[in-house]
Formats: sequence, C-alpha cells, structure tokens
Amino acid sequence: IAKGAKVNLLKTKDGWALINHDNVIGHLPSYYLKEYDPVPATPTVSADKSEYVQKDNATITWTKASGASSYQLRVFRDCTLIENKNMGTKRSYELTSLEPGKYEIQVYASNKVGSSEIARVQFVVKDVYRIKYDLQGGENGPEMQTPIYGQVTTLSEVIPTRSGYTFLGWSTDSKDKFVDYKPGDSFISQNDVTLYAVWKANDATL
Repeated sequence: IAKGAKVNLLKTKDGWALINHDNVIGHLPSYYLKEYDPVPATPTVSADKSEYVQKDNATITWTKASGASSYQLRVFRDCTLIENKNMGTKRSYELTSLEPGKYEIQVYASNKVGSSEIARVQFVVKDVYRIKYDLQGGENGPEMQTPIYGQVTTLSEVIPTRSGYTFLGWSTDSKDKFVDYKPGDSFISQNDVTLYAVWKANDATL
C-alpha cells in the first residue's frame, strides 16, 4: 500500500479486513482497532415481555454501545426478515400489532469504520383470540381471556354483581335479553369476541 493511500475497513469475525477497490489487501486483528469497534463489553437487548399474544405491542430496548454513532434493528418472524430499520441514535423501538410466530430481534451498532451485532433477543407471539366481558353496568366481572386459536376453552366462572339485579348469563348481543352462554360453558371462536352481561331486575320489596 502506498504511503498516504486510503483504504476501507470491514469488520469480520477474525478482525478487520483492509479493502482497496473491492479487493481484500490485508487483515488486522481486532485489538489494533479496538477504539473503533462499536461492540460494548456487555451488550444487552431486551423486550418488555418474553411472551405475547396476537395483536400485542412489544417494546424493544438496548444498551448503549461505546463508540457507536448509529444503530440498525432487524426483526425476523419465523426466520424471515420482516423489518430492517435504521434507528439513528435511538435505543428503543415499538413493534405494533404483532402477528403470531417466533420472533428474533437483532441490533447492530455502527460507526465510521464498520458495523457489528451487539445482541439479540427472542420471544413468541401466540396465535390467540380475545374474549372480553362487558358488564353492562355491573362490577367485579371476569378478566379478559386469551384462548389459543382453534381450541375450545371454558368461559370464566366469575359471576359479576349489580345492585338491584340478578345476573343471568352472557349474550353475544349488547341489546339482547336472551342468554347465549353461562359461566363455565365451553366456548370457541375464530375472532375476538365480546360477551355482554344479561341482567334481570329484582322485584321491589316494600
């Protein structure tokens, strides 16, 4: 290499490759350019949960990499790249309305001489549907259920209360006074569903 000649550097698993006009003309061990290496000593990347359900949002955060000027985030679902984002200096990202599958998030740190993966995180998004309970003026009702898609589940056995009324069961129509399901009944759906409480007014007492 002529004195004063400019070469490009490419980070490899064995160190740094010297590139001149697209040709590799030499190698340097990592310790020669340690100050340029954006990989921190203890990199971490994390999701706010280890398991999600369909349509959830996931927040991804990662630690600052010493010497990094920007970050790149790659999102894989079932081994397929679905997002490749240049994050600039930001160190967090929200994935919205997640689809079912196995996810792997890879974060890369870059500076003027190269790019390196700093860490990765994996999580699962379950293929589920949601059962929501509308108490129609009642209280102390069941929590939302998230059964696995295509599998029969059992409706919550929690019975809501309402002053002056007796709970009869659940309807799929908010205006219907007929009961479609009782607490503890078997249930299956292909989509998210809301069940509405059906109430009967108690007889007035003198």
